[in-house]
Formats: sequence, C-alpha cells, structure tokens
Amino acid sequence: MKKIFFLSFIGIVLLAFPAVTLGLPEAPDCDTYCNDPSSWDPPSGKLCLCSPIHSRTIEELLENLINYIFWFATAIVPIMIIVGGFLFITAGGDVNKIEQAKRLITYTALGYGIVLFSKGLVYALKSILGG
Repeated sequence: MKKIFFLSFIGIVLLAFPAVTLGLPEAPDCDTYCNDPSSWDPPSGKLCLCSPIHSRTIEELLENLINYIFWFATAIVPIMIIVGGFLFITAGGDVNKIEQAKRLITYTALGYGIVLFSKGLVYALKSILGG
C-alpha cells in the first residue's frame, strides 16, 4: 500500500511541472512548446514532457484538483438526490428501502457539504497566508 501511494505521489509531482526532461539538458523552448504544442515541433535532440493538467506549482495542481472534484460533485449531487427520491417513492412502505433512500440523500448532502467546506477552506487559507 505504501509503495502504491509513493509511486502515485511521484507521478503527481512529475505531472505538476510542465517542462521536465529525462536525462537531457533542458530544452530552452519547452515552456513555449508546452503552452501551445500545436504551433511547432519540439526542439530536435530534446525531450519535453508537458503536464496534461497545466500546473506549474504544487499549489496550482492542488487548486486544479479541488476545482475538478468540486465540479464533478456539483454534477453528481442532483443525480444522487433524484435517485434517492426515486427509491423513496418506489419503496411501497418497505421500511428498509425508505431507510436506504434517507441514508442516500443524507450521505449525498454530507459529502457535498464536505466538498464545499474544503473548497472554502482552501480559499480561506490562501487569503490568510497571502497567496
């Protein structure tokens, strides 16, 4: 488990920086190439690995990740509440199904509350620390 976490962390750190070269001197135009790869070919004899998430720092990477989770949760929450309502309506008086529907709606609301709190916490910490 620790090995998977470590390899995932290394992968995220490597993806966080837009112009990384593997054992070669850094290409002077890798930043330009990574910002608009369709405009020209990479420098000859150089290897430019560009970040697919376009983050230059760990802070930008975390902010992009939190924004992605926020928008994903914002899209999923209404669907889960509709599913919970459908389960509630079709329960037909079965106490177990009613409880399942209530739990689904409650856990959906709690999960979205946690996502909103974490997004607000990031912005609060940025304003406190002057970022």
